[in-house]
Amino acid sequence: MNRDVATVLGDHFRMHPSFFTNYERTVTTSSTSGGSCSVLTSGLALQQYLSMSPRILVTLPSSLIKHAPLRCSETGRYVSLTRVNGKLDSVGTVKRKCFVWNKLSEDGWTSIVICDPGLRNIVTRNEADGRGHVLPVGQQPAEAAYVDFFAADIGVTAEQGPPKTSIADDLCFYLTNYSSLPGLTYETPDIVSLFLQKIVASLYLRHLDQLRKTIAQAQSPMRWTSDFGTLGLAAVEANWSDCQTLERRLQLHCLDLEGILVQLRLPLERPDLRKIRSWQDVAADFQMLYHQYNHARSWVEKLNSSMTALAACQATTPLEGNVSGFILWFRSRWF
Repeated sequence: MNRDVATVLGDHFRMHPSFFTNYERTVTTSSTSGGSCSVLTSGLALQQYLSMSPRILVTLPSSLIKHAPLRCSETGRYVSLTRVNGKLDSVGTVKRKCFVWNKLSEDGWTSIVICDPGLRNIVTRNEADGRGHVLPVGQQPAEAAYVDFFAADIGVTAEQGPPKTSIADDLCFYLTNYSSLPGLTYETPDIVSLFLQKIVASLYLRHLDQLRKTIAQAQSPMRWTSDFGTLGLAAVEANWSDCQTLERRLQLHCLDLEGILVQLRLPLERPDLRKIRSWQDVAADFQMLYHQYNHARSWVEKLNSSMTALAACQATTPLEGNVSGFILWFRSRWF
């Protein structure tokens, strides 16, 4: 982000510096620099802006996948790849930060939104010089992008949906084409926050669909009809490693959603579905997403423990007896 722009906006609107510094911060689990900046719940709930970090699914060509790890050339954020049953999936995910700051005044209102751009170029690691190469990537949404979030009863018949090239492009599309829907008004900046939150919630839901598909694929070698005796130790260890990665990522997603709920000052519980009266109910959206992601994490935790038990059976002798005992335990646990 251009520092001069941040300075001008911050000074003019008297914005807290963390709006810009937290947006710029890129932290990985392997960071040794102190990295993340944790905030107490009270401070996060009283934050003057809303920060969200959904993941966007992209289909990557095989020519790029083999050069992992990959990073977005513009933001430095990593493009995460998923390995399922020993094979890297062509669908990757990249974190896209979006921050929104609103202010009401006597002569109107101001809304400042900062979003990561679409994934256009990727930096690959170069073992020789340590700098890497910048390669273009034709960003393609993974299979179907997120589904429009309008309820059927409001009578919206869109000829075309949002471009889904970036969060900013989608936000501009909805503000341009749907700001006159019943119940919406330009009298406050809430309309900007509403559309942004609906876009982010939809991205989380789309990502959850992909995660569920991945978990089911990881579990497929362990169906009740599977011949566990043919699973070699290397294959079991690879699947165990894949499940560990899935579990870690789901934990991070749950923490992100928890942070959004804290900022919106919403309880960490399932929504009361009987109280939903409008498609604008973002509280119910994020509360349900938090519950669904936690459920997916529990699913992976069970699968992980099963993989651990199978790996232990494969690594000991006599193998046949151990595997037979594991099969009985596994089927009683899952089926």
